[in-house]
Amino acid sequence: IIAVRVDLGTLALMGGLALSVLAAAGVVAWELGEWRRRQQVVGIRTQTAEERR
Repeated sequence: IIAVRVDLGTLALMGGLALSVLAAAGVVAWELGEWRRRQQVVGIRTQTAEERR
């Protein structure tokens, strides 16, 4: 019984760690996507400014 409880505890810890890692990776990927979008928007703005000149 104790061994089963320890296994469940370790499984829960591993699951929590995996979920936290996946969540962190998702946040980082989303931040990178937003940064790339901003860079593209800035590039478009600079191009339009140069064309206006």
